[in-house]
Amino acid sequence: MLPWFNNDKFPLYLAPMAGVIDRIFRSICKELGADVMVTEFVSSEGIIRRDDRTRKYTEFDDEQRPVGVQLFGADGEKMAEAAKKILDWKRPDFIDIN
Repeated sequence: MLPWFNNDKFPLYLAPMAGVIDRIFRSICKELGADVMVTEFVSSEGIIRRDDRTRKYTEFDDEQRPVGVQLFGADGEKMAEAAKKILDWKRPDFIDIN
């Protein structure tokens, strides 16, 4: 059982969808009953290069917690570096590696 659930309710996860999920969409889904939020796919390369557009994909509101950042890439070391940067910036509840 995940630490943010301590009842018998089956949690409803919002799936990561590139080009669809932003802060506003996640807020609406949370209001409609989604339990766990996930950001759009975020490029590890974009995070390392400090690309502002890529960094924007990691943004979320505290009311959306628990929330994770979906990270993708081809190089494990760069993905680890990007995950550390994301944890420093926003402190998501989890990092979803793709």
